[in-house]
Amino acid sequence: MMRPGILRRSLLALVLAMLAAGCRTRLVDYSIEGDSADPLTAEDLDGDGFSTEQGDCDDQDPEVHPGADERCNGEDDDCDGEADEDAVDSSTWNIDYDADGYGSALYTLQQCEQPSGYVLDGSDCDDTDANVRPNAEEHCDGVDEDCDGQTDEEAVDASTWSVDGDGDGIGSSLSALVQCEQPSGYVLEDGDCDDDDATIHPGADEHCDGLDNDCDGSTDESGSLDESAWYADADGDGYGDGASPTDACDQPKGHVSDDSDCDDSDVAINPDADEHCDGVDNDCDGELDEASAVDAVSWYRDSDGDGFGDAANSSTACSQPSGYVSDDSDCDDHEATVYTGADERCDGLDNDCDGSTDESGALDESTWYADADGDGFGDAASSRDACDQPSGHVSDDSDCDDGDAAINPQADEHCDGVDEDCDGT
Repeated sequence: MMRPGILRRSLLALVLAMLAAGCRTRLVDYSIEGDSADPLTAEDLDGDGFSTEQGDCDDQDPEVHPGADERCNGEDDDCDGEADEDAVDSSTWNIDYDADGYGSALYTLQQCEQPSGYVLDGSDCDDTDANVRPNAEEHCDGVDEDCDGQTDEEAVDASTWSVDGDGDGIGSSLSALVQCEQPSGYVLEDGDCDDDDATIHPGADEHCDGLDNDCDGSTDESGSLDESAWYADADGDGYGDGASPTDACDQPKGHVSDDSDCDDSDVAINPDADEHCDGVDNDCDGELDEASAVDAVSWYRDSDGDGFGDAANSSTACSQPSGYVSDDSDCDDHEATVYTGADERCDGLDNDCDGSTDESGALDESTWYADADGDGFGDAASSRDACDQPSGHVSDDSDCDDGDAAINPQADEHCDGVDEDCDGT
């Protein structure tokens, strides 16, 4: 049966088509006392094909009219007196019996608002057990806790099984399986550092063979069955003390195979040592501190006795010769006031041997004052220290106005309200 609203819209479309074709149509007044207005003349304000008289419950909204899709918006979109019933955008809610946040798709409700005890997710494979749900931890219990269709995979309490390739009862962690049941050829104990050799495993005898026989992380350590004797080289000169042997496979730190050191407390003493200026016969040749000692010092003549020598006059020896010093930076070995680090003075000499003469900072330099107006009198507020008079400066600092050459201590006073002679009056 055709719905009344559809019938009214069809009739209205027919009338409009007849008018467009030029047909003369007489509108008949279908209204009777107590009935609604004629559907052919009723006004449709929102253009949705329905007027208020035709059942439009909101003629200001074209989305609201009889037959419209109901939506989850709290409005009566289809004008049937109910809101949000059978909405096209309603959600499917799945019962969550065990309250774990995941529901069962076996029991659902279709509505806009979330019902109590229901959730959107319907992927729970056992809604009677809160420990069974998607993303739950899998355990070695024969139960599919994470609802992925598998049992005991990647279980949190699975054991780590190490392959035992050489059958010595200890496996290698380099090849391991994590699972609930023990795989064939695998064992729980790991730590085998060579799973291809049954004689190599934790607890085996260590040998001097370059192998870690007992898998302790060390190779050929002390206590190996076939280790050798080594001699302490306390001073690290490559010659050992025959009275202090140590047994080991490899050369221990601080030990050598030679035991011929004549003084193992001093690295500088052995047959191949260099001679040093230390009062000791380092090279065991019966002489002390000869001139060929590797640390013999170059000494420089200090003619003026200022403690700084002449680089052009030197001598090499372990001990300091009379009249010589170790410093070679004197730029004038005939003048005792001239040497590196000496105080610079205004005397025309390079006292501190820095290549400059009478430079700024000299002890006896003078203070010079700027004479901007060139009247021969300087400004006490603008001074420079220097040995020689700088350009534009004078030794006098009594000018009371260095911007006016007519104002200075020797100027004539005038009746002009100015202190021309700088006497304060």
